[in-house]
Amino acid sequence: MAELRLRAYQEEALEAFERHNLLVVLPTNTGKTIIAAEAIQRVLREATPGKHKAVFLAPTRALVEQQGDVLRSYLGRDEWSEEDPSGTVVVVSGTPPPSKCYAACDLVVSTPAIFLTALIHADIRMEQIAVLVLDEGHHCAKRDVYATIMRRFYRAAPATARPRVLTLTAMPIKSHIPQAPAAC
Repeated sequence: MAELRLRAYQEEALEAFERHNLLVVLPTNTGKTIIAAEAIQRVLREATPGKHKAVFLAPTRALVEQQGDVLRSYLGRDEWSEEDPSGTVVVVSGTPPPSKCYAACDLVVSTPAIFLTALIHADIRMEQIAVLVLDEGHHCAKRDVYATIMRRFYRAAPATARPRVLTLTAMPIKSHIPQAPAAC
């Protein structure tokens, strides 16, 4: 597990996330992923049986791979594979994995489209997720996959069964996109 000293603003964000869902708006390269990694670590440490998974979504394959590397390093966890199913992190940037990996892993790093497919096929349920991280959260607009996930699955879950949501972005407003749905 990587040993990092959190900056004051990162600790402040984590304290706020303990109380409610959170949108973190910080410039690029200021440690948003570290905030997410620490939030995931803290939430999973306190997770209850049946609600013990973390999902980190990033909009591109390259970001999924990059963030997967950071999260595995920070959390000190191995990647799941069919050859080595002892890993607890699945990084999905291409072909969807077999459904059994969702049961075996406690951290899923994925594109929103692949995660949406897993939700549709009930490979994973929103009620199993303790924390949901939306990287590049400014994409959570009307017709985006993030918005579809939030509308069809997050809002549909009973309020007491919904995961905590941490949204990360460097640019919260896109002037050419209509206002994001309330669930984002």
